[in-house]
Amino acid sequence: MPRGKIINYSPGKNRGRLKDNLTGAMLDFKLINVDRSSRAFLSAGREVEYDLSPDGRVCRVRVVDPYVKKEQPESAGATDRGGREKGKPEIALPEAGPVFSVCGGEMEGMLSEEKAMEYLKRAGLGDILAGQAQSAGTQDGNQFLNPYNFVRYLDQPAEAAGGPHLFWRCQPPPHDRFTGLSGRITCRLVNITPLFISDSHGIEEDGQNDGHKKYRFFQIDGRKLIPGSSLRGMVRSVYEAATNSCFAVFDDRRLSYRNNRYSAWLVPARIEGSREEGFKLKLLPGRENMIIYPDPRRYLNENYPKSKTQYAGWLYSFWPLEPSKTLKQKNDEFVHSRRGKTPPALPEDTGHGSECWAILKKRRHSHPNITFYDVVEIEAPDNEQAIKEKYNELKMGKGDFILTKGYLCKNNQNIESKHSERFFFDNSGQNSGQEINLPLEKVKEFEKLIAEYADRHCERIKKLQDPQKPLESKKEGEGKHAAYSRFIVKGCSKGYKVQDGELVYALLAGSADSPDVVFLAPVLVPRVFHEKSMRELLPKYLHKCKKIEVLCPACRLFGWVGGNDKDRPNEGHPADSAVAFAGRLSFSSGKMIYDSGEEGEITLAILSSPKPTATSFYLLNRQSKKPSGDLKYAEEAVLRGRKFYLHHGAGPSRHPDGYEYERPEGKKDNQNRTVRNAVKPGAVFEFTVDFESLAPAELGALLWSLQLEEGMYHRLGYARPLGFGSVKVIVEKVEVFDLKKKYLSLTAYEQYALALDRKQINEKIDRFKSEMKDLYGREFGELENIKDLQKILSTPPLPNIHYPRLERIPDPKGENFRWFINKGKQKQPLPLAGEDRGLCY
Repeated sequence: MPRGKIINYSPGKNRGRLKDNLTGAMLDFKLINVDRSSRAFLSAGREVEYDLSPDGRVCRVRVVDPYVKKEQPESAGATDRGGREKGKPEIALPEAGPVFSVCGGEMEGMLSEEKAMEYLKRAGLGDILAGQAQSAGTQDGNQFLNPYNFVRYLDQPAEAAGGPHLFWRCQPPPHDRFTGLSGRITCRLVNITPLFISDSHGIEEDGQNDGHKKYRFFQIDGRKLIPGSSLRGMVRSVYEAATNSCFAVFDDRRLSYRNNRYSAWLVPARIEGSREEGFKLKLLPGRENMIIYPDPRRYLNENYPKSKTQYAGWLYSFWPLEPSKTLKQKNDEFVHSRRGKTPPALPEDTGHGSECWAILKKRRHSHPNITFYDVVEIEAPDNEQAIKEKYNELKMGKGDFILTKGYLCKNNQNIESKHSERFFFDNSGQNSGQEINLPLEKVKEFEKLIAEYADRHCERIKKLQDPQKPLESKKEGEGKHAAYSRFIVKGCSKGYKVQDGELVYALLAGSADSPDVVFLAPVLVPRVFHEKSMRELLPKYLHKCKKIEVLCPACRLFGWVGGNDKDRPNEGHPADSAVAFAGRLSFSSGKMIYDSGEEGEITLAILSSPKPTATSFYLLNRQSKKPSGDLKYAEEAVLRGRKFYLHHGAGPSRHPDGYEYERPEGKKDNQNRTVRNAVKPGAVFEFTVDFESLAPAELGALLWSLQLEEGMYHRLGYARPLGFGSVKVIVEKVEVFDLKKKYLSLTAYEQYALALDRKQINEKIDRFKSEMKDLYGREFGELENIKDLQKILSTPPLPNIHYPRLERIPDPKGENFRWFINKGKQKQPLPLAGEDRGLCY
């Protein structure tokens, strides 16, 4: 790079002349997009390095000498405005690194296509230049890879009990002095597959497609950037997994799951009382004697007696949106009671929870094991005489009728096949009129369950005019969608609190004479809470760090913020102790220095939030440490580890009709997004990582987490499950600063930066691997977490990668959940990362 000296400069116009040191040539220059703080260093007398554009103009300038006022040497005394000498020279130090500029309309610091091609070839990435990325192809077999898998965590090392260790739990270095190594890592990042980083600005609403939105690539002043926070998060996730650090961000809720195996045993009931006076549960088991077991788990293994009549009565209320095969094809008593019949008229001002008179008739369902009482007439409480007269008329005919008071339970037409609401009553059964104590903790648990129901649907409910009625779809080929349950709508609008008169279903334990409440449910096929929360299945040594004296490797490096008082036990933890620790890393934004071009507008396939309720994917058997299709969040299970998205190979996956990342038929609605300006493979971004006070092995761990190993790729940005965002980070330069010399001198900062060569960089990485081997007793490459990372972030064994679905061709409706409810597929747990050879359609 040639050098020259500025001989004149106009800060206002940001232009001047350079005298080339070698040839004596005079070069005019004009710098564009140089911020004011940098312009102060571009005065006459400065020695600089510079680059020329193809047309001979100066387009890049880097200051290489300290600024001395009036071109005086450092040893000379400075003068004041009157020309009098002062005791010490007046020197302004330049910022570390180059001052970039723009000339000829080109972006500052950009590589030409020719230089970019040379660079990518040197980096071993020549085959993924813009327009040359190869597709992974189409899978012809019957298998596919799930787009994510898990990196397992390691057992607590035996040596950890003997004292602190650099890669276990210990106190971080102080911030009031420098210890260890400080400096800067300069990196370049190349995307192997299309890359998209979403911008919070420039969002376009699509008024014609049900709330569909378009997003642009992140940019500032028209220049594409990767935010430093995105780069930091990408590297931290790998660093956490590689060093077996704590799970810093973790959901502590108990999750729920749908369980129909309890349905037959749930007893209808009415909550009475208040929080102040206490709650009672009035049991309403109809005319049946209750079956109650001492151990609640026994319900899951017992068959409900075929001769037993269901507890609650059925009230025919609407013809199904999607009639079952029974109603369509059969021709028996039950079908005659529904098909072509008008539902019983409800008394005026009658709604959910209303007390009513009803005439019930015993019926057998088309299914031979279901017997129930059907509501044939219903009246208001003050219309007793009329309903008794009707009852006497019916009794004269043939049939098993009863007359009783009860409560109307209405939950709306919340399933497409639903045709009947329920009627809760209690009439001459064992323990008739029984009331039991309802602990407040069971009430609160029920309210949490309703809140979880609401959380799943609130966003959609807010957009509907009347969510308690079926919605007629405006889309061609679609009929009505089921309504939302009454309790979900209430939970979304006001928040749900149990009040006197609420109708529920209860699972009971103990005995019929003295039952205890196991849980309450709002519907007969309910969601129920798992026994354990996710946090309870995670070993305590991996819980979020609580005290600064024992921080995990990632929290010591990237920073830590303690939880609230509840999360921070008082024992050995004074009230005035530290509650946060600033990280020792600073990531710059990634500036694009070679633009490989843009993809056109892409309407992406549906993406959704994680589904940890898919237990066969998220859990392992505690004893065998193997996957299983029959696990719950309970004592016999453990968490698999940290979730990572698979690298898709040289290009996003395809199916016979197109790319996996595209929504079938280009369908646009509020379930998916359209992205603009996605970067084609082969773009180059440059960023820096400033570090301070690192031990050599910590620097090695950071370098390993940045550049990974040959054939491994980071995942970054949006649409990673669809194949976007596979990137390779190349460490270009590692500088370690001699801080003692720096602070004893007034000369340029970079003059005291020692650049490590490749051998020294590898020595730091080997130091990290050696420390991990000493701590865990195995070679670095034999550790489970490292093997899983290598497998997930390397070229996959199958080209087809997508979320589970029943067919090779994706469903335009995006109903992938049907794979999980198919009994045959439920037996396919997600294999361990190292054993993943695919799942079957």
